[in-house]
Amino acid sequence: MKAHCVKANSLYSGLETHSWNTEQILDELHQNVLKWDYYEDIVDDHILMQQRQRASRKRESAADADKQVDAEAQQETSTKSPIDDLKSVPVHFGSAKEYSDVFLPLFLVETKATIERAKTLEAVTTEPCKQTKAQMVGDFVRLELERPFRSHLMYSHADLVLLSQHPTANFAPPSQSPPSAPPDPKENHEAAANPDLDDLAKIHTLGMVESSVREVLTVKVCLDCDTPRGHIVAETINGFKTWHVTRITGLTTIHREFQALCAVPDLLLKDFVLNPRSLDEIPPDGQTPAEDDKRKAGPNGAAASDEDDLRLVVPGRLLDTLREEYNESQYEAIQACMRTKGITLVQGPPGTGKTTTILGVLSVILHASVRRSGANQTRQGKKSTDAPSSQDKAAPHRSSTSPPRRIRGALRHIEWLDTGKLVSVLRPDDPDVVRKEECRRLRRAQPWLFERDYKCWYDKVTWRPEDLAKPNQYPTAQQTDRVINMSKISEGSQPKKVLVCAPSNAAIDEIVRRLVHKGVYNKEGKRVIPQVVRVGPNSHPDILEHGLEHLTNLRLKAKADTSFSQRDAVRMGILSEARVVCATLSVCGGRDLTSFADGFDTVIIDEASQGVEMSVLIPFKLGARRVILVGDHRQLPATVFSKICEEHGYNRSLFQRLLEGHYPVTLLSVQYRMHPTIAEFPSKEFYDEQLNNAPNIDELVKAPPWYCVPALQPVVFFHVKTREQAEGSSLVNPEEADFVVQIFLTLTQMISEFDWRKKLAVVTPYAEQVRLIRQKFRDVLGTRSTAPLPIEVNTVDGFQGREKDCVIFSAVRGHSKKKTIGFVADTRRMNVALTRARFNLWVVANAETLVINPHWRTFIRTQQNQGRFLRVTPPSEKFLAKYIRGWYKRTPDAPWRPSDVSFLRQLDEGEDDKILEEARKEFDIQAVLQRFREEDEGNDLRDGAEEIEPDDVWKRLTESALAEQEQSAEAEAAAEQDIDANQGNEAKRKRQKSREASDAMVDVEYTAERGGGNLEDAIEQPEE
Repeated sequence: MKAHCVKANSLYSGLETHSWNTEQILDELHQNVLKWDYYEDIVDDHILMQQRQRASRKRESAADADKQVDAEAQQETSTKSPIDDLKSVPVHFGSAKEYSDVFLPLFLVETKATIERAKTLEAVTTEPCKQTKAQMVGDFVRLELERPFRSHLMYSHADLVLLSQHPTANFAPPSQSPPSAPPDPKENHEAAANPDLDDLAKIHTLGMVESSVREVLTVKVCLDCDTPRGHIVAETINGFKTWHVTRITGLTTIHREFQALCAVPDLLLKDFVLNPRSLDEIPPDGQTPAEDDKRKAGPNGAAASDEDDLRLVVPGRLLDTLREEYNESQYEAIQACMRTKGITLVQGPPGTGKTTTILGVLSVILHASVRRSGANQTRQGKKSTDAPSSQDKAAPHRSSTSPPRRIRGALRHIEWLDTGKLVSVLRPDDPDVVRKEECRRLRRAQPWLFERDYKCWYDKVTWRPEDLAKPNQYPTAQQTDRVINMSKISEGSQPKKVLVCAPSNAAIDEIVRRLVHKGVYNKEGKRVIPQVVRVGPNSHPDILEHGLEHLTNLRLKAKADTSFSQRDAVRMGILSEARVVCATLSVCGGRDLTSFADGFDTVIIDEASQGVEMSVLIPFKLGARRVILVGDHRQLPATVFSKICEEHGYNRSLFQRLLEGHYPVTLLSVQYRMHPTIAEFPSKEFYDEQLNNAPNIDELVKAPPWYCVPALQPVVFFHVKTREQAEGSSLVNPEEADFVVQIFLTLTQMISEFDWRKKLAVVTPYAEQVRLIRQKFRDVLGTRSTAPLPIEVNTVDGFQGREKDCVIFSAVRGHSKKKTIGFVADTRRMNVALTRARFNLWVVANAETLVINPHWRTFIRTQQNQGRFLRVTPPSEKFLAKYIRGWYKRTPDAPWRPSDVSFLRQLDEGEDDKILEEARKEFDIQAVLQRFREEDEGNDLRDGAEEIEPDDVWKRLTESALAEQEQSAEAEAAAEQDIDANQGNEAKRKRQKSREASDAMVDVEYTAERGGGNLEDAIEQPEE
């Protein structure tokens, strides 16, 4: 643990020089990671927090009592924790060195947390491999291991593996089990019977897979010769013994994030990333004030280069189309993206058309031209791009696209006009009109005479090389040729191809799907389908034909050449032909894009607030001069596994950091997704009432007939008074799961003409609740476990960016003693959960538990005041059907009745009436708060407080948990001495009690500091 700070220093020196190649950069990272002790260095954050708390308490007790502590305690209190030197991420950085000094230690801690998560959660399998060769390569040792014949285990390049002499080394060593994983008594008995196992477990090292070919596995390790373990491992390697190999996790994403961190000093947009000061106003070209002065003066006081003196000019017809098709906020966002250099922020709340806006931005970038500012081009957004410049006014008969000088003299009798813009108030028979029309036709027929840098291409492409690999390519009576407009007319320096990326495969697949189905607008304002290539694995089957791998295979098949060298050339050729390249942030650091010579001067990052800053920087390395970040910091942030890093701001995205530094941002303020009733609360609670409904929202979200039923209004809160249950590291609520299934069954019986399987989705914050609800749906529908579930059930995190007509939200949390609701209290997660539905949002939760949070309390009060709050009385599985029948009996003149008439004739009137009365009872929020006040000995829980858990309450709870933890530690120590075969179960019970007390102590500390949430909640977030 102590070596962490020393090892990181070598990385600092490397980051300062920033002159390494890729291998040198990764070698420095590997020297740090591979020297870590798998059992001592890679531990849970709970343990680090406990060590820090324990050291702090001992220092305080020694100071208060003014007495000497024993030698061990004195050594512990004087030892500095490795997490004490971590710095919180600031909003502004003064230099690249300061940037690396802050982010590198946090990056290493997060890397440890990522490995620790894989160690505890992922399924691990160990196989014996015989060492056949060892070779020194620089500071590393390369081992060749012979794997078992026909082994089913798979290894990939950059996989992190554990090499150990112990056959069960993927678990903790028997003699020193980490507190996060209590040892199994059976392992203790095995160790007692064979003392050598304990020594074998200490012989271990981390390694990284370089290759895996047939039965030969090549692994490189880095020995820490300053430790006894390093010497033992070296002696074992010299003995050519058999190693037990366990795959832990992949390091590919970690590699690419580290490379992005090292590349910060060389980024073209470095000053924007560092953001050294608050930029209240950025020039339209994206230059900072300092850069603007430098551009004007030049490096030596001379004139600036032509490359820095550019402006983006958009064709008038394209701008007119964008004004018609996009709302005001979307059009402003598109205008903000017209700078030729810099970072642009676009905030897109739920349902405001972020993807649609991205398509508009692509339309501008792909079809705009770049012109010199010396021509005094009119600034975009203030005047029409077709307005004449000062030079045009001096020579009104000369077009801005006049031909080269050698042509101009030969055709001096022709009046040069601007193509695409011919406005005349003269009579149709006027000679000037005829002459201008002839000129226009001549220009269109012979563009090579009039357009500078014109390159002639075939407008009609009847086939491509990869088409030969497709069947049915023979001519038919119907014209099947695809017409592609490939005329390239450039004015000065035309923008290059665009890279579009996002943190997840689902987000980038949605953009590809929209691009190939809807397309973008061309210069004339008409829709066209650009050449799109999707790079990377795990793409959706719907867009497989646009994948780089698929296109490469087709073209190689057509050429009948599958050599490796040809494959690389074909891949580069396909990327060169593409106008839009789409990939995830991690894939942007792969060989396909980093080796692409042309690079990408424009990068658009969707869902930018969901990626940590290191991930977002990966595409910056590809020559980006213009980066557009589209996201919403009020929705879910990036997933960070280390609570310590989260407390230091490592989970804050670049989007949010720039926004907090007063960087300009354009807000998309019109939502098209949700019924106004659903959008009302998020707009007020999360967006300061700036989220407005579209003018035609009533047509987009046409009210269904069942809105007249109180239980089927656009928003309904079902108060299910149940209790949560622990399930591993997650939580479940079986009663809520049963009620969710009953809602579906009632709807399908009541409104059979509506396909609820496709229109309904269930979201919940907890992964175990997802598994439980899925299983209950499979039982009801008779779906096999191997078959896909027809109803979508997902976590809130996994459903971000998605929408459904009707959504059921299961909150899970339900208790009477705890004063926190975990990460259900996170406003960003709450915002996502409540904004996925278009027509109906049904919230199933325990109101008595959620009411302790101020945001949920406001939501509950809003629904109650609007008559959208219903108490669910037991038995819950029959409540909804009985309530609806009872309501119809009391409302015979209801404007709409269910299509299934028999649905209303199944139960007794008296039973229905009783349920109806119980459901309508008012939920007394103040009574619940009063009960909490009494339990908390009169602490102030007044309405509107930031959080109902006061500091003194948490202090009392923390002290109680710490005391219980100390007592449990003593009980565990006693149990360790007494353990034997007959007392195994009792010792295991005592350890379990100790672990629960330890978890409770840390949970209280984290919640007191952060206002909700725990490590188990963060660990369970899915990787969709």
